[in-house]
Amino acid sequence: MIQLQNINKSFNGLKVLDSLSLEISTGETMLVLGRSGCGKSVLLKIILRLILFDAGKIIVDETDTSDFTEEEMIPVRKKIGMLFQGAALFDSMTVGQNLAYPLVEHTKFSSDEINERVKEMLRFVEMDGTEEKMPSELSGGMKKRVALARAMIMHPDYLFYDEPTTGLDPITANTINDLIIRTQKKYNVTSIVVTHDLVSAFKVGNRFSFIHDGKICFTGSKEEFLNNKQEAIKSFLSDALWKTI
Repeated sequence: MIQLQNINKSFNGLKVLDSLSLEISTGETMLVLGRSGCGKSVLLKIILRLILFDAGKIIVDETDTSDFTEEEMIPVRKKIGMLFQGAALFDSMTVGQNLAYPLVEHTKFSSDEINERVKEMLRFVEMDGTEEKMPSELSGGMKKRVALARAMIMHPDYLFYDEPTTGLDPITANTINDLIIRTQKKYNVTSIVVTHDLVSAFKVGNRFSFIHDGKICFTGSKEEFLNNKQEAIKSFLSDALWKTI
């Protein structure tokens, strides 16, 4: 599991995360919700140490990684795949090269083994035969699927999704939601999904956490979230549901 204990993070004197604590249990899909700018995406990047935090502890699989160097973080990051909001594919590489890159960098797989793993993951996301395509030839939804295949290429224990359906039409967004569910079921990954899309959240989530004023002010089931009486959550749900009409 992943444990965040009293995480603090400020940018230019503005506190974004304020003694935030959260525990993600093995095998669950945790939805992290909150208004824009509340620190949802920052949270994911802090766990990966793509952003440094000011204070607190991060424990991954019972190992305190809070003070890990870049070199010490390498094996931790190998356990975690991330689907970035903008897909973050390498524009100068083909689809196949994008997927192969982590394997080339971090494994001793042969070329045949790498090619087979690439084909396996592209089949899983229903992008067979696109190895030679460039990212510029793909639609937004196709890029997200390729990015998910790349996030899964190392068969990680954890998957982080940063706004996975942002910018997609409802049909394409639903395809991504279905893939998130299939990925969790087939590979038994522990997932953290950051989103403001309630349709997506309610479809894929097992547990829900809500960030307000830099803290986790709620963690629980979908039903508990929908029935919560905190003003911040009621206001968020009202605004978010209105936007889906």
